[in-house]
Amino acid sequence: MYWKVHRYQDAQAELKEALKLDTGFKEAWFYLGDAYLNGEKPDEAAKILEQVAKDDPGNLRAHLDLGKAYDKLDRCTDAPRPRNRLEGGSESRRRPLSAGLALPETAPVR
Repeated sequence: MYWKVHRYQDAQAELKEALKLDTGFKEAWFYLGDAYLNGEKPDEAAKILEQVAKDDPGNLRAHLDLGKAYDKLDRCTDAPRPRNRLEGGSESRRRPLSAGLALPETAPVR
């Protein structure tokens, strides 16, 4: 692929053609954002990667690349703060730190 030889403009052109055929091709949107990022077009990359991250919040590579784009644009404060798994959770779902360990909660401290 074009990434191996750093031909990001060629990759952008190919991906745009693919997206003309299928605008719902999620992987192509991600790789287009990545091609813009690596091709030194962080503003275009950020626009695309923001949408990719919104549409697929579990896409960690999109979040990573979006952070890189924000960094290049000196917009680090625009990056969303990662949520702790416990934030927003009900108290009843929270477990003590010893939960899941092979120690009782009242294990003696040495």
